[in-house]
Amino acid sequence: MSDQEQSADNSAPLSRQTSQQQSAAGATSNSSNRFRFSFRKKTQKSAVVKRDSEDLTMKCSFITQTEQLFAELTGELGMTLEQLLEHGGLSAALAFTRIYPREALARAGAALVCCGPGDNGGYGLACAKYLKIFGYKLTLFYPKTPSKPAYRQLLNQCEKLDIPFLSYMPGDVQVLQHNYGLIIDALFGWTFQLPVKPDLAGVFGKLCDTTVPIVSIDVPSGWEADKPPSGSQQLRPDSLISLFLPKRCSLEFAVRRHYLAGRIIPVSMATKLGLRLPCWGSADSSSLTLALIDPSAAAGDSECLQSATHK
Repeated sequence: MSDQEQSADNSAPLSRQTSQQQSAAGATSNSSNRFRFSFRKKTQKSAVVKRDSEDLTMKCSFITQTEQLFAELTGELGMTLEQLLEHGGLSAALAFTRIYPREALARAGAALVCCGPGDNGGYGLACAKYLKIFGYKLTLFYPKTPSKPAYRQLLNQCEKLDIPFLSYMPGDVQVLQHNYGLIIDALFGWTFQLPVKPDLAGVFGKLCDTTVPIVSIDVPSGWEADKPPSGSQQLRPDSLISLFLPKRCSLEFAVRRHYLAGRIIPVSMATKLGLRLPCWGSADSSSLTLALIDPSAAAGDSECLQSATHK
């Protein structure tokens, strides 16, 4: 199912801020002495050196044939949608704990998990479930009653864990900035194609406009999986957690943190599809660092990507 097949009925219209309003919001935030991650600001101000794509693609495949991979996982390997969602969500949650330790995020405030109506929203629900179990404080935005049993099961589990829900996005982005220290973006996934449908345009616009740090699951919302981002509005998250294998579009993802999670593809399947798997390292490695801002690190002599603890 496409990530835009269902949509939010109650999405508030897109609210735009003037630069003066944004400055005022920043001043208010500073005066409140609330801890806030600042990865986005650093990324925007620094001149990012364009990475040599060849260096990264020599270490693992950045895939375009995503449908074929998922057909193999659900066909030859016999995995169900429920298994994929659980594995992807748990892997994303474990990677998240490395990027944003619970104690630091607790000082910043709750995380808002924005889940869309498709499979990427399912990963978001599963990720939220495990983050709650891990002790994170969070709120779920899930605008529509799910159609698939797998989504309904995850939604029910999140409700049983007493995760609070939002049925619509606040009309003012300053409300997001006041109430949340981080946003997890699971709105659209690898099936997304431009343009954004009108009934989710307001939600997407708020994600683009907010200064709250964002971590995207698998593909940043609004990006098509096989090409660089385009369009008048572009989401530029602070972190990306790719699932199973990174998508081709993420070669354009020049930020501080890009993790690969979801160690699920067998070597035999990778060989059949002509895919290059990363070197996961030890048996208990659940995620590894993928993006390398430092060009000397990207061109290093290591034969595989090494699992690294976030410092």
